Amino acid sequence: MAKYKVIALSVGGKGNQVFKVGDIVSSENFNDAKVLVDGGFLEEIMEAKKAAPKAAPKRTSKKK
Repeated sequence: MAKYKVIALSVGGKGNQVFKVGDIVSSENFNDAKVLVDGGFLEEIMEAKKAAPKAAPKRTSKKK
């Protein structure tokens, strides 16, 4: 499910809901969110993928 940030003063959604600038909404709140993105009313939020933890460096023992 895509998430968006409202960048217009207000946007009407399903069920006569009104979202104001700065609200975080999902694609379920609108009939066609892509049209609102293309029109400059919504901005898609890209969720940063969590980086996999780095493996600890392998230790090598030096025998003398």
